[in-house]
Amino acid sequence: MRYRLESLLQLSLFSLLGYFSADLFNQAKDLLLFITAWLLVFVVIAGGWPYAPPLGTVSRRIWKTGLLMSSLLPAAAVTTYLSLSLIRMFPPEYVGGSMIYVAGLWGVVLESWPMRHYHPRKAFAAGALLSFPAAVVLSTLLQNRVAFESLFGFYLTHMALSFMFSPSLVFQGHPFHRLWRQPSIGFAAIFSTLPVAFAVFYLLGHLSSQSRQTMVAFFSSMILWQVLHSWAFCYLFSLKRTQPLRGLITSASTILTAAAWTYAWTNLTTPLNVAMVNLLIILPSLIIHNIFWLRKPFSAPLLFGSPAQGQTSLEKLNEWFLQVAD
Repeated sequence: MRYRLESLLQLSLFSLLGYFSADLFNQAKDLLLFITAWLLVFVVIAGGWPYAPPLGTVSRRIWKTGLLMSSLLPAAAVTTYLSLSLIRMFPPEYVGGSMIYVAGLWGVVLESWPMRHYHPRKAFAAGALLSFPAAVVLSTLLQNRVAFESLFGFYLTHMALSFMFSPSLVFQGHPFHRLWRQPSIGFAAIFSTLPVAFAVFYLLGHLSSQSRQTMVAFFSSMILWQVLHSWAFCYLFSLKRTQPLRGLITSASTILTAAAWTYAWTNLTTPLNVAMVNLLIILPSLIIHNIFWLRKPFSAPLLFGSPAQGQTSLEKLNEWFLQVAD
């Protein structure tokens, strides 16, 4: 209960940050896209390398770990953004959005396969050297063919659907867990959700601008609340259930919460600002606080995707985390 209350306080504080800074940060949207993209590379592809858990060398002084990682992240984002600005061949928003898509699917759905078999330094190097060029190629192919709003809507739709069946979130790999290992599980989740994502992409092109933006906001909310329900609130309504019932309950609560969240936020700001707040402010802030700063001054965080399929005790999960941290 304490862990979830602390997570609620986290969400409230980061939501306030998003509300008061949305218009200000809207001026730096392209740079924020790269911060989220590089955060995925550092955390879900490279496992927190070089200084954050679980695979980095964590300092006993938490503030030192937090400062080091919180400095490396914007440094990587600013370098990437300035490089693209100097070249002027690739629109930063297309490259940043595409990099989030590539790094998100690779890190979350494919669990950074095959990088987990190598040293995290190599995983980071491969993640950086593959995610960014892949994003540049995608943006080059699509920037003159698809409006960014529609393309980003497709990215968010596919990410939201495939994340739901990833090993770390909602269904925790069900029903594809029977494929036993990566990359079979990840590719099954990615390709099985592609037709729905393309259908939504087609639909977006036939809607009014306001409706398109609202759908983009909704799918960004789905991504945020999948992470919140599965990680921050640790399967609040379904922790004592096993899969696939846990996933069914969590997916229903995710969709309902995301719809209510989108409706509430669109009454406060524009739908595109809602997507920005969800993916470029609240979600990165949550990950940075949990991973880089180890959730201080709150209790120790659970590692992303740590709840086991039959887990019924938060205490056992905390014990597991401490064993990994040691």
